[in-house]
Amino acid sequence: MNELMLMITAQRYDLSDPASRHKSSLDLAELFKYLVIHTKPDRFLEVGSFDAAFSRLCKKNLSNCIFDAYEANPYNYENFRLQVNADSVNYIHQAIGDYDGEVTFKVQKNIGDQPISKVIGNNSILSRNQDDVVYEDVVVNINKIDTLYGSKLKKDDRLAMWVDVEGFAFHVFLGAASVLNQTDLILVEVEDYPFWEDQKLSSDIIKHLSNIGFLPVARDFEYNTQYNIVFMRAEAMQNFLVKFCLSNFYSGTGIYV
Repeated sequence: MNELMLMITAQRYDLSDPASRHKSSLDLAELFKYLVIHTKPDRFLEVGSFDAAFSRLCKKNLSNCIFDAYEANPYNYENFRLQVNADSVNYIHQAIGDYDGEVTFKVQKNIGDQPISKVIGNNSILSRNQDDVVYEDVVVNINKIDTLYGSKLKKDDRLAMWVDVEGFAFHVFLGAASVLNQTDLILVEVEDYPFWEDQKLSSDIIKHLSNIGFLPVARDFEYNTQYNIVFMRAEAMQNFLVKFCLSNFYSGTGIYV
């Protein structure tokens, strides 16, 4: 299925052109926005949210949906928390994974002699597979999604989520086994190459989500070995407006309403 998405979607973009690749990322985010709007989840989780831009945007269209945005980097959290909370999104400083407790979050300080801004979106729980990175280790709380929401959700509540956690997505899904049963829609960043130590790759995530009932329906091409995939449950695809969005995404019309 991933190969089919590659063949169908890649023909719409010039993969030799960085601007065209970037447009594929913008197009996928736009598709995902309307899929979220049309499926009308009761709760949306943005895990690894940076400034929670997507949640803040969707909140304007889904006032009855609860938006929870998780950010483990304390510098990002302090920089954006007032803006995010002002937009009626719950901005929460902690990590999400496959156990409950504490974890060391690695904030890049330098790569070689080059200092790195601490307000940035590509830090992780995992160490990078390169020797010249200097980190500031920050201890943060970590919980499973099932721990946070297992007793909070009503039986008929439906969820959607965006997971962008720099190599740690597989662990997020392991800790959400119960909640994923009530989830219709996921956008997740994956990698074909191990940028981080001991990370799971795209094939692992596709297999795991497929085994629990999710279908990969679209992807972007911003980078060769790192990209985003949209997954949906087959039941959610029976929604006429969802079918309309997917059809127009693949035809390139960009019309989703």
